[in-house]
Amino acid sequence: MADLRSVIDAYYQRVGQINRQMRSAHLSDLVTLAEALNDLATLKRKYFTAGNGIAAFLADYMAADLVLHGRKGISISNTAVVTGIAASKGFHAGFANQLFILADEGDALIVFSFTGEEVNLNMAVQGAKKNGLLTIAFTPAASNTLSEAAHFAVAIPAVDDRQNLQAHLTAVSALMETLV
Repeated sequence: MADLRSVIDAYYQRVGQINRQMRSAHLSDLVTLAEALNDLATLKRKYFTAGNGIAAFLADYMAADLVLHGRKGISISNTAVVTGIAASKGFHAGFANQLFILADEGDALIVFSFTGEEVNLNMAVQGAKKNGLLTIAFTPAASNTLSEAAHFAVAIPAVDDRQNLQAHLTAVSALMETLV
């Protein structure tokens, strides 16, 4: 069995390397994104967040943090709502349907994906853009449909879901630090 201290230390080193890569590659992008998100707050706009599976946790986390900072953060990844819509309209329509009902032109949609190819997130981004929402995607480093569809894309240079989660969480936490 591997030395547990070595395994944990190696993980921290990998995450540190990813965070350094993120800082190097995306600091300017995150500053631009922070400015856009703060502009939305000035206009009293809503911030919708979405993700599937583990990425839904990130959507919930960001929405909660936005609310704690006095913003209109709304996660549309709620299991009961998504599965209710899925039962009558199909799974792919879950996020887009909620945005059609709840969002207004000028609001924002922030999505989290570990693949960039989820049909329901892509449908939500396409519908949001069509209806005048600012769209932001946190996706894997590889080129993907979601990052190409969104107004802003932050590529996460991670190789597995745990690293993706940690890197997404770090980027979101950095953005939350900028709320004025």
